[in-house]
Parts: sequence; structure tokens; C-alpha cells
Amino acid sequence: MFFDTQDSQEGLRLLGFEDVQQSLIHDFNNHKLHHAIILSGNYGIGKSNFAKLLTQTLLVNHNQGNFADQIAKIKSNSHPDLLYITRRIDPKTKKLKRDINIDEIRKINNFLNLTATFSQNRVIIIDDIDSLNKNAANALLKNLEEPPENCFFILINHNLSKILPTILSRCKIVKIPNLSDANFYQIIKSNNKNIKKNHLQFYSSLTNNSPALTLQMIENKILKIYQQICQIIYQKDHNLLAKLIEKKSTDDQNYHNLSELISYFLSKASKINYVNDNFIDQDEEDALNCISNSFNFEQLFDLTLKINHLINNTKTLNLDKKTTINNIFSLIL
Repeated sequence: MFFDTQDSQEGLRLLGFEDVQQSLIHDFNNHKLHHAIILSGNYGIGKSNFAKLLTQTLLVNHNQGNFADQIAKIKSNSHPDLLYITRRIDPKTKKLKRDINIDEIRKINNFLNLTATFSQNRVIIIDDIDSLNKNAANALLKNLEEPPENCFFILINHNLSKILPTILSRCKIVKIPNLSDANFYQIIKSNNKNIKKNHLQFYSSLTNNSPALTLQMIENKILKIYQQICQIIYQKDHNLLAKLIEKKSTDDQNYHNLSELISYFLSKASKINYVNDNFIDQDEEDALNCISNSFNFEQLFDLTLKINHLINNTKTLNLDKKTTINNIFSLIL
């Protein structure tokens, strides 16, 4: 038995995995499934859910009975033959830690010393290996060099360039393609039936067709923030700008969102044929027309370079975020 890509513990239907599924089915049926698989692709397209579904194939024992209970344990990371490693919540800050440290990887050795409980196989999922710090990555390498029999590593990855070549050389890299627009729209509409097509295009461009990121943006009302940016630009509303900066540039995530939205707007403004595009709303159309009337193409190109330089310097040099956003809008307005 193999897994069903329509199943997902996150409530998001998995689409775009058909070719990957076919390849892994072939390897599994021929007892050639590699002991260490890297699922590499865009963030938020379903790799973690897909890893759990693959784990069902490796661990669910039909002779044990209680089939549904075994699947439920895999989904909740409580199956005794599954070790799920990810970033943990920092008890002091109450936020996710920046990386996965060596203590998490050391759990693998203890896990491998245990006898399999329900299945002849054991599975270790690391979500994601991009987050391993240097010591953790080196510790993982030792586990990959001498894998125990019937033990499978499923490693989630968003950017292969961040991974040690020595780790890559010991794994089978399975590249997950970006979702097509059609699949992306289908997934988002299944969770937000009334979403407008031009809003879908907005999220598609911002997230590179990532459903998970899009749902986060919808929850955090990113579109509303973008609409406020457009209002500030065409109305030259400094009071609204002051309120936006006060609320949305105080921490790293809010600053990142603001800078990404400004970059998105400038990218759209630089397209010569944007007038034929589907505007999100009247605010965006008015703001784009305002920019078009204020800057020619060369001036807009220079403006974009200056703003990108400000954004990069703020991140690299840890400059004041409020000052940076103020300076960016001073250039635009």
C-alpha cells in the first residue's frame, strides 16, 4: 500500500506531487527506497505533509490491526517508530528557536537503540535540515554514514545551497517542483471559497505559489497592509504612514512583511505593461498611476536600487527599522 496525496493533517490538499509519488512507489515496490531522502522544494508547498504520508507507507503494519490509530499516531508525531525533529519553542521568548541544535540530533542515537514497536522499519523526519546549526549538521552526518538496517531518514529542505555537500552526497535528492498556478488556486480556493482571482494572483506572486505562506498572509491580513501602502503613496498620507510604521515596523517579521510588500509594489510598477494587469483594487491602480506620473523608467529603476540597498543594509547592519521605512517612503513620496 502507498499513500494518498489527497490526505493531509493540515487540511491542505496536496497537489503537484504526482511524479514524485510515482518515483517513490517504484522504489518502494522494488525494495530500493534510499535510506535517506531529501525532499527539496519551495517553502510551504506540502513537503512536510508528504513526508508524513510516505511515513505511513513505511510504518503502518496491517497485521497489527488498529490501522486508523497507527495513522493518527504518525500524524501527531507520537508513533513509537517515528522520530520527528524540528525547531522547538524557546521557553524564554515563547518563539521558535532560530535553529535545530545538536541536542535534538543526539536524540537519533537513543531512538536507534530502541527496538521497532509496530513495524519492521523506523523513520526519522527532520523538518527542516536548513535549520541545523553547524554542530547539528555534523552530528547528523555521522548517522547518515552508517545507517542501521530498516531505518529511513526523510529530510525536508527549502534550499539545497544551505546543506553540507557531505550530507547531500549521502542522500537521494527528490526535487519537488513549484506548484502550477492552477494547483495553487485550487488549494487556496478549497480553504477560502470566496477569495477573488486578482487576490489569488497577488498571493501567488508574493509567495511563489506557496499555500502555507498564503494562508499565513491571509491570517495576518497582509493584503490590507498592502492596500494601506498604496493609499499612502497616491494620497501622500503622512498620518497613515506614521500609524503604519508605529504598528508594523517594530519587529523583524513585521519589518520583513513591509519591505517585501514595498518591493512587490515597485516590481509591479516597473513593468511597462502593468496597465493591462489585473489590479487588486482601485487603491493599487491609483498608486501605480501616481508612480508612473512621478518617475520615468530610468528614475524608477534607480529608486528601486536605492530602496533595495536600504532594505539590505538594515538587515545586514541591524539598523533602526522605523527609520528605514521612513526613509523609503521619503524617496517614494
